Amino acid sequence: MENLRTLAKANWKPGLAVALINIPLSISLAVASLGSGSTNAPLLGLITAIWAGSFAAIFASNNHNIYGPAGALSGILLAFVLQKDGGVIYIPFVAITAGIIILAVSFLRLTKYITLIPSAALHGFLMGVGVTIAASQLNSALGITANVQHEAIYQNILQTFSQITETNWLAFLLFALGLVFLLAMKKWVPKIPGAIPLTFIGILIGGVFTYLRAHGLWSPSLPLVQTIADKFPTLAFSLVDIPDFSSVRSDIFGHLETAKLILRYATVVAVIAILETIISAKIAEKLSKDPFHKDREVFGLGMANIASGIAGGMPATAVLVRTAFNIKSGATHRMSAFLTALFTLLIAWLCFDFFKLLPMPIIAAILMNIAIGMIDVNLYKNIHSLDKVSFYLTLFVGFVTVADDPIMGIVLGTAIALIVFLGKVSKGNVDVTVFRDRLFFDKLRLSEYVKVQHPNDIIIYRFAGTLNYLNIESQLEQVKLLIEPKTVIFSFGQVNSIDIDGIEAFEEIFAFLEKKGIEMYFTGISNPYVEEVLRKLPIYQEIETSGNIYRSSAYVLDKLGLSISKR
Repeated sequence: MENLRTLAKANWKPGLAVALINIPLSISLAVASLGSGSTNAPLLGLITAIWAGSFAAIFASNNHNIYGPAGALSGILLAFVLQKDGGVIYIPFVAITAGIIILAVSFLRLTKYITLIPSAALHGFLMGVGVTIAASQLNSALGITANVQHEAIYQNILQTFSQITETNWLAFLLFALGLVFLLAMKKWVPKIPGAIPLTFIGILIGGVFTYLRAHGLWSPSLPLVQTIADKFPTLAFSLVDIPDFSSVRSDIFGHLETAKLILRYATVVAVIAILETIISAKIAEKLSKDPFHKDREVFGLGMANIASGIAGGMPATAVLVRTAFNIKSGATHRMSAFLTALFTLLIAWLCFDFFKLLPMPIIAAILMNIAIGMIDVNLYKNIHSLDKVSFYLTLFVGFVTVADDPIMGIVLGTAIALIVFLGKVSKGNVDVTVFRDRLFFDKLRLSEYVKVQHPNDIIIYRFAGTLNYLNIESQLEQVKLLIEPKTVIFSFGQVNSIDIDGIEAFEEIFAFLEKKGIEMYFTGISNPYVEEVLRKLPIYQEIETSGNIYRSSAYVLDKLGLSISKR
């Protein structure tokens, strides 16, 4: 008990500081995630921050990660809500299902495979999510009430522009000033998250609007600015908002398409949540020098999502901005994350009616600032300068995420990246060391050597890694261009495995060289598995009988009387 008091005393200040930014961001991201079809989005955001944050603090391993609604998940959740009629009431089921999937990943220790998603696909996905968040806030920023809500994001953008003449200039002015304020805070006062002071300013402005309207002092000639209370008139604070499981159970279990849709989106939510959590934990580890356990962190993430879903909340993940702010505020233990959830509960409970005064254009400004932060132009410039293929893949994934579906963006991006990788692997090029006129001549790529090969050359051909169907065919094609060398020394020192395609290709390679009258040596066969496979080949037995198998290439060079000095 004394230890808990000591930890609470050391971490209450960062817990309170993070809670002050946690509330407006959780409210804003819930609005972005659930769209206009929700009647209680701000409440669900707070429920998620409270329950997911507290459970993660108990079960996760990182001492600084803060969990809650996240921008990276908002695009996926919004796509689900737009695709499924009444989709908002299914969101807790998505959270619970995602939590179960995450727990399975943790128990089976599959985290390392989940994090194999290429960075180009992830950056493209985040770009698309940033555009989605920005697009979803156009109506609030402009003070427009859309006549029609479409499933596709781009259709909603077009709908907004078709109603552009209905723009509420006062709402747009409030949005523009709020966004400028946030950008200015980020540039000149980066240590203080701009969302904190802007929330207080927004509440004051909303309070003035509400007072003037309630007392008949608002001029009829002035347009009205919508607040959270206006948009969600039945909103009231509650620690839980448990959905009516019986009302949707028959749909989920009675209609395969609904179950498949929830499972599909929950799987992608789980993958993105794991990626975001591990990335946040790694950055926190670098900033704090405090290590964490990867599988335990994922376990905590799974528990957080299940708890949030049972309480009626949304899927959650670790969020980098709040985590970094937690560290900078002086947090030393996971107690700060638990206190963040506790302070979020207390402040929201005591001041919920004040938060309802927040104007929707201010919420839009906060979300637009988040979207701008997710679309990192300097990052894309760097990717372009380093790897143009990855750059175009990033753009492609971002486009698909916005134009079609976030899930399709991730899947296609990963598939294309894998195809590009396999294309590189399949080239199977290797280095050869060339001796000419009994002296070291050069070290070249095999593809380069075949262009300058010379009679009586002696070359060392070094296989590496796994020899399989992906790379052996390319090597076979290049080996068949060897017609001049007198001797080829095959080095197997870096080979760790061979599959059936590699075995068949070996037999073809050796048969070809033997027909050309090229002498062959085998060296460096230190891997027992590789040796066992090679011994089954007739060509190996022939070379062993002739005494041409050596422990290393150096012994062969010595036997042949070659000098390693350059000519």
